[in-house]
Amino acid sequence: MASRLCKAAMFSRFRLLSKEAGRSDLLRIATYHEAKAESQLYQEAKSLLQTYLEQHSYGSWIMKSPHIEQFSN
Repeated sequence: MASRLCKAAMFSRFRLLSKEAGRSDLLRIATYHEAKAESQLYQEAKSLLQTYLEQHSYGSWIMKSPHIEQFSN
């Protein structure tokens, strides 16, 4: 539960900064999951990490249910 609370706070700050920056394109993002899915930099970094983990025999990325991150502000 602590992780979700942290994610909720981070998404709230993301929305606040988007509003302050006048980024209406970012304000249309409704959920935390959608924000992560639409972030090209996040997806690139995640892909690099997954590749690194697999190449160094650390195992594969654990996938959570997308329902966990379907919360909004």
